[in-house]
Amino acid sequence: MVEGSDEALLRGIQAGDVRAFEALVRRHQDRIFSVAYRMLGNAADAEEAASAAFLKVYRHAASYDPRWKVTTWLGRLVANCCVDHHRRRVRQARRPDPPPGHSDGRAASPEEDYAAGERRRLLEDAVLTLPAETRLILSLRYAQGLSLGEVARARGTGEEAVKGHLRRGKDALRRRLGRLGLEGRER
Repeated sequence: MVEGSDEALLRGIQAGDVRAFEALVRRHQDRIFSVAYRMLGNAADAEEAASAAFLKVYRHAASYDPRWKVTTWLGRLVANCCVDHHRRRVRQARRPDPPPGHSDGRAASPEEDYAAGERRRLLEDAVLTLPAETRLILSLRYAQGLSLGEVARARGTGEEAVKGHLRRGKDALRRRLGRLGLEGRER
């Protein structure tokens, strides 16, 4: 089977038809790569996330819920893979050494570097206290720079729901950071 609707191809994948999988990949690889590229910002990371998403399609085709369009399911898979990829990059980037300096060209003092690193650590810790969906939506909106509409599509929800998550998440962060004596900046 190499032709047919997305749903028919997915049924083929569920039955173990490798040609159905190849056809689904050919049909959607450009769009999935494009979504990943918009979320991650570079081609190598986007290719890795898109490949991971298609691997999940192959391994977890049985988890597909036919109430959703296949394209919606693929979009959610690639968005989740992008978030996972971003988290891995953030974890790998964390080092005990403070950042090298300020963008204004002057060298930062060790105290300034330490304070900046400590503020970043406190913010990261505060973000981890948020519900998973709120963390994900904040990451897509602010770390990845997606529009409200793009976040809504990636999460399979409406813009109003996204706005609610953003508002509640920012409010919770403001409260938590305020208790720690840090002033937040509105973004």
